[in-house]
Amino acid sequence: MANQVATDEQIIGFIKAYTSEHGYAPCIREVMRGVGLKSTSTIKCRLVGLRDKGLITYVPHLPRTLKVVE
Repeated sequence: MANQVATDEQIIGFIKAYTSEHGYAPCIREVMRGVGLKSTSTIKCRLVGLRDKGLITYVPHLPRTLKVVE
């Protein structure tokens, strides 16, 4: 569980940093590379979990709609 929490925090941090730097949200593959995971499926599952917890929002099947809820 500790690894999952750390990875979720890394994902949120990466989304914030990427959005701040580029002015738009990262795509799933950019998040995957940014946090050092090797599977888009894993990232998608983590994003669903973060959305269900109310920590992020996004529109499924639309690119670059990730947003961290403040």
